[in-house]
Amino acid sequence: MKNDDKQKKVEETEEVETEETVSKQEFDALKDLAAQLEDKYKRALADYQNLQKRVQEEKIEWIKTANGNLIIQLLPALDHLETALKGAKESTQQSPWLQGVEMTVAELRRVLEEEGLHPVQVEKFDPNVHEVVEATDGPEGAIEDVFQMGYTLNGKLIRPAKVAVGKGK
Repeated sequence: MKNDDKQKKVEETEEVETEETVSKQEFDALKDLAAQLEDKYKRALADYQNLQKRVQEEKIEWIKTANGNLIIQLLPALDHLETALKGAKESTQQSPWLQGVEMTVAELRRVLEEEGLHPVQVEKFDPNVHEVVEATDGPEGAIEDVFQMGYTLNGKLIRPAKVAVGKGK
């Protein structure tokens, strides 16, 4: 019987060692799986956060584009109002009506400037922002007259200034 008892103890010991080995292998496998899942989760979270940022940036860009299209459509009306003011100032005295139109034009300019619209500078001719519609006698490259103001919107040229430029003597 002693041999049978010894044999049983050896078998039980081997069984416990096998269970421990299997449990350790299962534990290691589960640990690896958990690490892989955690890595996938972190990547998915980073991708989602990047997507949110991209969508927000695209939304802002879309709004700027929509505003830009509206502003471009408003420019002829602003031109007409400024032309009317220029003509009215030359022919009449300051009437309350004229002052009201001046205030309206100033307010319109202020709102458009807040949206990123800025007039093109017209001190010296620059072919990148000016369009020559007439060459006049005068200093070469000097802008002699502005027929239509040019504008940039958020740093991009949306309409060149139409100018008369001196051709030199």
